[in-house]
Amino acid sequence: MNFKKEAKEVTNITNELILSVLEKQARQGVSYFTIHAGFLREFLPLVKKRKMGIVSRGGSLSASYMSKLNRQNPFCESSFDQILEICARYDVSLSLGDGLRPGCLYDATDEAQLSELKGAWRAYTSCVAKRCAGDDRGPWSCAIKSN
Repeated sequence: MNFKKEAKEVTNITNELILSVLEKQARQGVSYFTIHAGFLREFLPLVKKRKMGIVSRGGSLSASYMSKLNRQNPFCESSFDQILEICARYDVSLSLGDGLRPGCLYDATDEAQLSELKGAWRAYTSCVAKRCAGDDRGPWSCAIKSN
């Protein structure tokens, strides 16, 4: 089950639906969720500078949601603490996905990726504070460019 399948359209995704789907999956015994909690709406203009844009499926879905609804990423809104509660209750780990990972060397370690990594770090520290297992996928998808 995924959010888009449940909602039919990205514009129908709500915090309540997200929490409902995550809780259902946690009850079914998943061991981790990958969520893009570091990708904020204010990072969208940074993607326009890229050669390959967004290459992550979850990153693309998050960008579509934020663009069409002119709202913040739902994983960064008030539901994040509730997601952490679900994770703690069912012993589910969070993988803080890298929705703005680069698709080519040109985009590696650009402002979009680094901004998301900072946001993911803030989310990770919340995981630690709530005693939930979490990891940041980090910039390991593409080589770091050096000048």
